[in-house]
Amino acid sequence: MLSNSLRGLFFIFCLSYLSDSNAQDSEQNANSLDALASEFSNMNENLVAGRFAEGDELVISATLTNIQLGTIIGVAKNESVMFDFEDYIKVLDFSISYDPINTSYIGWFISEDKSFNLNIFAGQTDSGNNLSLKLSESEVLISENEYEFIDDRLYIAEEVLSSIFELNHNFNFQRLAVRIVPKGSFPLLDKLKRENARVYGSGSRTPVMTNLPRYYEVLSPQIIDIQTFSTYRESTDKIQTSASIQGARDIALLHTQLSLTANSESGLNTGRLNFSRESLDGQILGDTGITRFEFGDVRNVRQAQGTSLSEAIGVKIGNTNLNRNYDNERINIDGDVPDSWDVELYRNGVLVSQQLNVQSGRYEFLDTPLLYGRNDFEIILYGPQGQIRTRTINRFVDESINSEKNMTYEASITKAGRSLLGLNESNTQTDLGYNLSSRASIFSGNGSSLNVGLQSQFGGDIDNSSMTLGASKSFFNRGVIDANLSYNNSNQIGFSSGLRFSALGQAISAGYGENDLNAESIDRRRSYRLTFDGNISPFDSLRLPMSNEFQWLESSSGNEFQYSNSLGLRFGRFSLFNNIDYTEVRNANGNTFNELNGGLNVQANFGTVFGRLGVSYSPDALKTITSLRGSLNFNFGNNYRFGIDSAKDMISGNTFSSLIFGYSLPNIRFSGRLGHSSSTGFDLGLNASFSLSGHDAKYPHIEQSALSSSSSGHLAVRVFFDKNLDGIFDEEEDTVLPNVEVQAVQFFRKEKTNFEGVALLQRLPSQRTSDIILNRDSLPESFLVPFIEGVSITARAGLVDFLDYPVVISSEIEGLLEADTETGLAPLVRMRINLLNTKGEVVAQTLSEFDGYYIFAGVLPGKYTLQIEEEDYELFDLKAIEPIEILSPDIPDILTQDIKFEKREYYKGYISGHGRFNNKALALLYADKLKTKLPNTSFYVEKHNESGGFYVFSSFHPQKQTIEDECSYFESNQVSCIATIFKFKKNNR
Repeated sequence: MLSNSLRGLFFIFCLSYLSDSNAQDSEQNANSLDALASEFSNMNENLVAGRFAEGDELVISATLTNIQLGTIIGVAKNESVMFDFEDYIKVLDFSISYDPINTSYIGWFISEDKSFNLNIFAGQTDSGNNLSLKLSESEVLISENEYEFIDDRLYIAEEVLSSIFELNHNFNFQRLAVRIVPKGSFPLLDKLKRENARVYGSGSRTPVMTNLPRYYEVLSPQIIDIQTFSTYRESTDKIQTSASIQGARDIALLHTQLSLTANSESGLNTGRLNFSRESLDGQILGDTGITRFEFGDVRNVRQAQGTSLSEAIGVKIGNTNLNRNYDNERINIDGDVPDSWDVELYRNGVLVSQQLNVQSGRYEFLDTPLLYGRNDFEIILYGPQGQIRTRTINRFVDESINSEKNMTYEASITKAGRSLLGLNESNTQTDLGYNLSSRASIFSGNGSSLNVGLQSQFGGDIDNSSMTLGASKSFFNRGVIDANLSYNNSNQIGFSSGLRFSALGQAISAGYGENDLNAESIDRRRSYRLTFDGNISPFDSLRLPMSNEFQWLESSSGNEFQYSNSLGLRFGRFSLFNNIDYTEVRNANGNTFNELNGGLNVQANFGTVFGRLGVSYSPDALKTITSLRGSLNFNFGNNYRFGIDSAKDMISGNTFSSLIFGYSLPNIRFSGRLGHSSSTGFDLGLNASFSLSGHDAKYPHIEQSALSSSSSGHLAVRVFFDKNLDGIFDEEEDTVLPNVEVQAVQFFRKEKTNFEGVALLQRLPSQRTSDIILNRDSLPESFLVPFIEGVSITARAGLVDFLDYPVVISSEIEGLLEADTETGLAPLVRMRINLLNTKGEVVAQTLSEFDGYYIFAGVLPGKYTLQIEEEDYELFDLKAIEPIEILSPDIPDILTQDIKFEKREYYKGYISGHGRFNNKALALLYADKLKTKLPNTSFYVEKHNESGGFYVFSSFHPQKQTIEDECSYFESNQVSCIATIFKFKKNNR
């Protein structure tokens, strides 16, 4: 029955995959944009000729792709530009220099095999003055109209330089800017990218755009990962089919996760269903502060120094920060995995655990210890047909774990051994009842925390309860120490303590535990643990990650000693991992038993070839090899994979070998295996895996991918030309825009829109926030600009989110700022001018250039006001003008608005100056003192614009003699007075 269902599912999938997915022709939409582009292009013709006279010197701002370089001097020639050659090669960091002896520019560019030799005199002939340029593979003549000497400096036409150095020059003459784009690899660009590179991680840039809240939905689009398997075995002469499904979506305002596995023999055999809701600001149930609520198949809350149980049907709540791990002792690493896969867990490059031939549908590495410092976990999943999947988790434990002052809690109640779907349940006859577990942590903010926990098992054949009380303290920014007491209903008092710190490049952990402090207890057990985890360096260029763990167990039945050593080596293309486990048991009678096991794994990666060799050796003095296994995989391009796998059990003599093949497409992966075993004969296995993510009514499309999608977030962004400027997509009026790049900045993801104008950003980390912006350079026309600068969106696992991103036409506002002086109009250089919207908000600001020219580019349609900065009226000594209103139309246009200013007018003459002060308060104080001495005289304080000082004076007159006569009166009264040239502004702003 199930086999038929699987075949039907696969048949439906094939039909959907083979169906035509091409959209109808959008030529009409493209034509409307082309018409606008043509109109805008006509406006920009002859910009050089119209603005600059022949021979004008230009200071041009240069960028290399999107990286600012500096300025290059140029001159306007023949409606184009000639660059100062020395400026040009200096800005682009070419290894070319001038040799005055040979009157030549000599060196190389891009790579050392591209030589450069330009003799600025050798090429002169009677027929013309051509310059001779010798390159590594050719000779180029630069004609006399393509270069010019100005003040003994060589200027060369930009189109010649573009051809020689394999560059494109994209000019914006309104802004006096050039964008230089290499046609191939370019050393300076690689260097600048390395210098500007950011480390990907928690320290990356934080979102700055307005956050767009996203809410849980009644029914969101479905995301589903599907894997199907079919295997024929000669030993049984049967075909067994199986399938695994992982799905996620919002249902009834809750996030739902479903996992199922089934096979043709037993039907559905494992299943997991979980409903949850998360809130970063703790608003799930009002102002309770609860950040996560879940029910269905959940995992219990772990007590301090306790253990985690397998998932069971139940409920769980908590107020912990979703982006922070408050359990700094241990971590649970689990996930869904198809049956018969192998899973390995690495920590800091060392293999710490593995699960082989998983049959439960999930891998679980529970209560994995966290080291002090860095904990970089890598989970590698190996499929039976040679598939390899990886997942990484990073946790860092340091003094910051106790640095926040707050209180967190978690609580869960589960029905032990039972699942919501009634699958993969415990077969034990014992009724395990219910398990209630809760934990609260109080963080004092000074590096200390207090933990309280309660656990109770009730309602079944076993009644058990316990309480825990613990404390943790960070010390000297080097480590953490903790201690815990527990008490249970059997009157046992347990104690445990731990110390974790770093020293000499090693993460060191020590622990002690005792289940009952009562000396009379007959079931008293003690444990001691010591681990060293870090790198050893035989020499500087080689680091070996290594972990050593020692554990001693003491009980009334005997003692046990365990030692584990894990050693890793990664050197170039090679990796080596060796694990040794030694156990020694001494029972109560004094008998001793020991066991030693080891495993060696070697991996090598040579580009498209990947090989693995595994050796297991027995405890017999390391002489007996118990098993061998090797594999070799070849990748041909991005689509084809071929491999061989062989293994031998040295104890039984059984051998196994297989041929592995795979074929990958963007939306599906196929793989297969042809194997042979000396004990069971031949077998043939086929596998197909793919992921489907639905869209909503706005985007009637189903996205198919070969990669897993259900455990991460997704965002579909539709970019469209918004003709009516309402920000809403109208199918009848608006035009979708293909090939526009959408960027998720903090996720370091970017995708281009398809023919429907939709870009799908896939596999985004859950509960992380990123700015979503458009790459303006990817818009089809220069007059198109985003209607909004961007938004920030928080991704959520299993959710396909949607965003409409409108793009509108824009105009440019340009003009000249000039002052009317006695000698004529003079340009106002570096004057600040603001562009205000109807709300009075400054939406853009610019500076006038050397000729008084200003420009606002990318101006959206609407009403605006041009306004000069108030301080600049004083700076340039101008009369103030009223703000100028300007209308940006709903078609692309270049709006010209020249602004002429008048110089301020002044009354010029002389004052009777009684003193000059740098401080106005002192000047006022002196004026009051003079008024006390001469009460019938008025005294004033005025700032002198030229000197910047404050003058105390009593009168002003155009004639100097009049003021000097008045000064005689003040001098006769022992008051200083000097006739000082002064000017007063007339009544103009």
